[in-house]
Amino acid sequence: MDRYLLRILLVFVALWTAVPAVPAQSRRDSLGWEKVLSAYQVFCDDAVAAKAGDKDAVQRLRPQADAISVLLQQVKGSGMTPSQQKRFTQMKQRYAEYVTLPELPVVTPTVVQVIPGQTVVIRDTVVVVREVRQTDTVRIVEQVEKVVEVPVDRVVEVPVEVPVEVPVVTSSPRLHYLLLAQAVVPDFSYGLMAGVLRTAGFYIRFDSNFRFTSTDYACTSDGQAPYGQIWTTGRSVRSRLSATGGALWHPAPWLTLYAGAGYGWRKLCWEDLSSRWALVSDVSHRGLAADLGVVVNIDHFAVSAGVSTLAFRRFDCSVGLGVFF
Repeated sequence: MDRYLLRILLVFVALWTAVPAVPAQSRRDSLGWEKVLSAYQVFCDDAVAAKAGDKDAVQRLRPQADAISVLLQQVKGSGMTPSQQKRFTQMKQRYAEYVTLPELPVVTPTVVQVIPGQTVVIRDTVVVVREVRQTDTVRIVEQVEKVVEVPVDRVVEVPVEVPVEVPVVTSSPRLHYLLLAQAVVPDFSYGLMAGVLRTAGFYIRFDSNFRFTSTDYACTSDGQAPYGQIWTTGRSVRSRLSATGGALWHPAPWLTLYAGAGYGWRKLCWEDLSSRWALVSDVSHRGLAADLGVVVNIDHFAVSAGVSTLAFRRFDCSVGLGVFF
């Protein structure tokens, strides 16, 4: 019985001395993790600042590379309280959010030399990232500092281009036709003008008043005849005829020029008191006829204006209206 009571007393003493030891060890572990997390906090702040370009933060991180490796191994361990674990998770997320690998620049090849018909030398800029440390955080910081560009030349064979001769197809201008009804003044007469052309062509023209009178003798415009002065009834007849042909020129889509020559006559006849007709010789002409004028066409509608002469002693104006197609 005494032995049994002695055993109970020894167990009670052991429990009494052991119970306070557990919270004391927990408090020491908790304080140790607080120091580790505080150091990790400082490191994260410096890493974020280094990423943002703070040179002082970079200088603080470089000599701590070995200590940081040990620190990372420590924070990956277990034994933190839930609140410490939450704090560690928040710092890790913030660090991952701000500190990321740098975006490498886009490589743009440039042509630096061309040998005609043979080769082309192309220069590429190769981006090289030199890693000094193998830990996640230190590699990121070192990459920002160690990005270098190395030029590399490439020789590319270029085949000789053989020019291909493309046959030139030339189309001749479209064939056009011209048909005009014309009138001549001041001695009124009328007629037709017809032509065929591309850029150039030809035409024929005819006009007359279709009044043909035979005469018995000739006189002058002052009334003198071979047998003396004549006396007229006041009746007179003007007879006109002209037939010509020539060239057409089409310098613009809306414009055509014409010029030609031919034969024609113009007669003035007077009736005397004996009902005979006398040819007024000094105002009547026969011989070379010539034309000169322009034709303006809008769509298929054509208008002409020109001048004509008979033996270069009589000049008349002409106008016309017709079609161009």
